[in-house]
Amino acid sequence: MIQVLCDILTSGGLPGKKSEHQLYLYFAADDLEYQAAFSCERLGMGAFRIALESVFNRIHLKPLEYTSFGKPNPFVFQSAGAILRNLQLSRQSNDLSGDKDAIRAFRTLYMIDDNPFVDVKGAQQAGHPGF
Repeated sequence: MIQVLCDILTSGGLPGKKSEHQLYLYFAADDLEYQAAFSCERLGMGAFRIALESVFNRIHLKPLEYTSFGKPNPFVFQSAGAILRNLQLSRQSNDLSGDKDAIRAFRTLYMIDDNPFVDVKGAQQAGHPGF
């Protein structure tokens, strides 16, 4: 699997050909481990990314380039904060009472999800919501 992916990434999508540029690579989730129905934690997409990156970087001169979305990437938490801020502004503009202080800036955001270790790490990397 890793061999085939390395071939595709360095060939412009046509294995057997050589390309100067690596194809874009995106990971939707970067959890190293996750809890499933199995009795202990399972390796997630983050483990596969680490394995691919390790092999790719050893056999190619340029390091693997990729974009990772999902926790614990701070982008996910920052995006959620931006969405909440937009909802807050929308609600404020629809407030007919004229009370501009009715909706105050966020001081704290709380998140509930399935993997506390990853969630806390991502939130710490994202920093204070700053709204």
